[in-house]
Amino acid sequence: MTITIYDSLNNFFVKKEKVLTFSNEAIELYDYAKSLAYSYDNWPNVLPLPQDENNNKIVEATNICAIIAIDVLLLHEMSHIYLKHQKGAGMEQEFQADIQAKNWMINDNNKDDLFLQLAIMSAFFTLILMDETAQNDKFYHPSSFKRLMNVLESFDINDNDILWAIACIIFGIWDKSFNSILFEFRNTEEKTYKERFKCLLCEARKQI
Repeated sequence: MTITIYDSLNNFFVKKEKVLTFSNEAIELYDYAKSLAYSYDNWPNVLPLPQDENNNKIVEATNICAIIAIDVLLLHEMSHIYLKHQKGAGMEQEFQADIQAKNWMINDNNKDDLFLQLAIMSAFFTLILMDETAQNDKFYHPSSFKRLMNVLESFDINDNDILWAIACIIFGIWDKSFNSILFEFRNTEEKTYKERFKCLLCEARKQI
């Protein structure tokens, strides 16, 4: 997923392509990662091995990102206990648990840099990219996109920060995965990436 995001960022911002495109390698890696949720297939020979992190900085960064994302999801559950939440008490407690988990992760690392923020966001990317209905609220849980927006708003970033742009790209990857709404990133009127993200969420929720 990290390589897929990097690939799309490069095309969208460096090459100035107006529609999200991905290399065959990024698509293959993403499709393989998604397949692990349902079954196990042998690791594709053309992809770098996760254990090769000492020889590949991208693999090392990806592994660290994955570990932090898993930690955030575990800390979210611990936050419910720490905050003395009651089962079924409402959606607000889910937002609170996400922020508590994020704060613990940042405090434990003594920094709040771009990589750590991206790794924390990856926890919510995982929830989003495995769920065709990630734009919809579910029982006592807010939508995964809303949870991502809540965490982003808790970071000290401006409305045009690259993290908001990455969140928009996640919308594009999610859409391509499920062929649900067919977003295009051309001719948009929003002035900031945060506005664009909120607009995409509104449009996605109309598809319910």
